[in-house]
Amino acid sequence: MIGFAFLSEVEQAMDARLMTRKDLAEEMGISGSFLTQLFTGEKPLSDKHKAMFQRWASVS
Repeated sequence: MIGFAFLSEVEQAMDARLMTRKDLAEEMGISGSFLTQLFTGEKPLSDKHKAMFQRWASVS
């Protein structure tokens, strides 16, 4: 559940920046399909991925 709460905050930041998941994936250097799998829970949200999202949020 923590992962979904975290990703909800990421989606809010994306909305504020008028970004799509595709835009975010490109900025983070990951595939759009992998990003979607993180958001849907098909792939686990690791500490590495959380750090990537946090770096993105602080840079953007």
